[in-house]
Amino acid sequence: MLTLALSFSLVAAIAHDGNGLDYVLYWRRSLIAAIAARATAEQLGFPVREEAFLGGLLQDIGMVALYKTLPERYAPLLLEQRAHR
Repeated sequence: MLTLALSFSLVAAIAHDGNGLDYVLYWRRSLIAAIAARATAEQLGFPVREEAFLGGLLQDIGMVALYKTLPERYAPLLLEQRAHR
């Protein structure tokens, strides 16, 4: 439950500005990774399921940090990456 609350807090804290980082794709990927990490921990019998979920959720948080702190340098990289999809 704690990780779910944190998930919603993170989503609310990062405002979408329409340029650069695709937040819908970012959060979709993060949630898929989080669910997969928790399911893997459960299948392997690890007692740290919620921590695994949180790790999956936050694995790419550096992308948001770079975009928020250095948008003039990071946004062109994101645009270039989109051109190669």
